[in-house]
Amino acid sequence: MAILSDLAIRDKKAYELALTFLVNLDSRITNEVIEKHISESECDRPDNLTDIFKRFIDSARNAQMKRNVIGDIQRLEEPLCGFEYTALLQKYDGDPQKLLEYIVENVKGINRSRLTDRGIWPRYCRSIISAALFLSRFRTAQEFHDFVKFFHDNDIALPALPLMIDKEVFGIGFALACDFLKEIGYQNYAKPDVHLKKILPALNLCESADDYVVFKSVVRIAKNANDTPYAVDKIFWLIGSGHFYRNGFRVGRHADEFIEWARPQL
Repeated sequence: MAILSDLAIRDKKAYELALTFLVNLDSRITNEVIEKHISESECDRPDNLTDIFKRFIDSARNAQMKRNVIGDIQRLEEPLCGFEYTALLQKYDGDPQKLLEYIVENVKGINRSRLTDRGIWPRYCRSIISAALFLSRFRTAQEFHDFVKFFHDNDIALPALPLMIDKEVFGIGFALACDFLKEIGYQNYAKPDVHLKKILPALNLCESADDYVVFKSVVRIAKNANDTPYAVDKIFWLIGSGHFYRNGFRVGRHADEFIEWARPQL
């Protein structure tokens, strides 16, 4: 029990240090600005399957160089049938190759020389179709949310849903599945991104930079700090990225500086 108690104290201290570091980093970073970035609620959850699908494929776009190549998904509204995924599946017969061919012919700015099987556009089209197939199991948004809540509200089952999505939706691994779930209002999910994978192991808050290990560590830290995994995710992400997107400013990346400052105090 002593080891667990020491770990709980360390987790709480690390989170408090992260908050202190942020508010002292730049005069524009106030408690109100931080709260604006870490607050999500059930009210933020999409209330229709079209918006859920749009969020899904937007998270799929966050992998590696996909965001830069694909650009704003709004330009895909027409090829993707207004993001009505049932119509999309019917139009292309659930075939990502047919979707790819239509996009290439009707969307400007696509480099045709990079349309190999391992190219970004062919892979993204596979992600779109498999995400549509995954969501096609649900008749309503409420049915989908009830399904997610089964995992979200159960500490043991929590990581099982992103693991399932990882296996069933092409190109959306565990980390991006977590990103999708947290960005549609599920605060018990956190994305083990590059910033968290750098900071947490460096402060001995997790054993490795493995996605699953980092995810579980964030959930633990949140419990010990009496906050949500979503909030813990955002605080460390803000330190690492310096991107206060909800207020429209950047302060630069400060992961190394934070690690050097916080490590002696833990």
